[in-house]
Amino acid sequence: MIHILSRRGASLRISGLVAAAIVFMLTCFALETEGAVFRIEPSIMVSEEYNDNVFLQRDENKIESFITRLSPSIRLKYTTSFWDWDLNYTYSYYYYTRHRIQNDYSHLLFLRNRTELIQDYLYVEVRDDYSRVSQNVSIDYTQQSPTANQVDQNIFAVNPYLILRPSTNSRTVFGYIFQDVRYLNGSVASQAETVNHLEHIAYGDLGINLSSRMTFTAGARYTHDFNHISNYTQVDVYAGPQYAYAENAYIFARGGKTWFDFEPKADPNQNHPRKDYWFWDGGLNHRISTLTFALGARRYVVQDPVRLVTLDDQYTASISNTWPRAVVTLSGGWNEYRDALSNQRLSRTQQVQGSALYRFATLTTGTLGAGYQDVNDTTATGGVTKIVLSTLRLDQQLSEKATLSFEYRFANSHSYDIMANNYSNNRFILEFRQIF
Repeated sequence: MIHILSRRGASLRISGLVAAAIVFMLTCFALETEGAVFRIEPSIMVSEEYNDNVFLQRDENKIESFITRLSPSIRLKYTTSFWDWDLNYTYSYYYYTRHRIQNDYSHLLFLRNRTELIQDYLYVEVRDDYSRVSQNVSIDYTQQSPTANQVDQNIFAVNPYLILRPSTNSRTVFGYIFQDVRYLNGSVASQAETVNHLEHIAYGDLGINLSSRMTFTAGARYTHDFNHISNYTQVDVYAGPQYAYAENAYIFARGGKTWFDFEPKADPNQNHPRKDYWFWDGGLNHRISTLTFALGARRYVVQDPVRLVTLDDQYTASISNTWPRAVVTLSGGWNEYRDALSNQRLSRTQQVQGSALYRFATLTTGTLGAGYQDVNDTTATGGVTKIVLSTLRLDQQLSEKATLSFEYRFANSHSYDIMANNYSNNRFILEFRQIF
């Protein structure tokens, strides 16, 4: 059963992991310098923000504050002939001028390691991702507030795997993944910590090159999930091709079926029946000169801080164009979220967003972004929420490693059905970043 960490325990775990990784990599660098690539890049960011609705409340209840943020970070890269370490860690401390608001801190960790135990055959990969995420998979509150409606998510995984090449045109991969997913420090009352889970995953994957342009992949995956709600096993079987029909252009499709089998409980009324779902992953990527176009459609299990198993049916489209001094991107999508335990549809969302980056001068850039999202809650509570987001950012490079930025963010949420979703928020942020 999962041991739920306290806030302090989570911080100690992250700090200890980062310190251990740094010491380990520095030791290895000292012992084996021949053929090694080592790069370390510390930096610091200081910002001052005025936020007129810190907790995203209705206008009559909103609380404003100045927020001072101090964020030291480190980027570390260490590569040798048999392994590769990549570490990116940021600690952020938030100081609020309003005394009724408790000061806050957060961690952002990206850790990757790939070790080649037997050349060309046996590998081990380790990853750890720690970040603050939205407690609602339908609405990304991290784009609207530093803390409101958010929770810390930590995903740690160890993945040893074996690669075999039966022929020059085929490759078989067998592997095992241990994955630990935890949620901590929720900003509002939630059941986030109850969906912490441990996963043991075994998988096999076969890839065949049918021609110089086409490949075919088939595989299977077995997952045993341990959690506080209902332990379960999951079996996935899938197959599909990928075809490169031109340079920088390809189309792919993969389909299969998933079976969920939930362990029985002492109370028969709480048991979940066996469930099975079709799933898919397909898309098209096309690039012509400076224009890039992409389509995607997939169903997958999304990491949800409040539910055990949530399926996301996702359909996306995007187009972008690049000029010597500008980049313009337009994208949109449709999502449907479903509780895999009950097969209940939870919500549907439609969204569209665009951004434009323009380089006024060699050291000066500006970015304009806007987005709209329509969220339809299809649970018993029901309701439709319409969200508008906009961003304006100016970046001035003061030197090779120093940047001064100004950013304005606006969010407006409106719902006739859910009163708590009626709010607006203005954020003005002045930021200085120095890389050492």
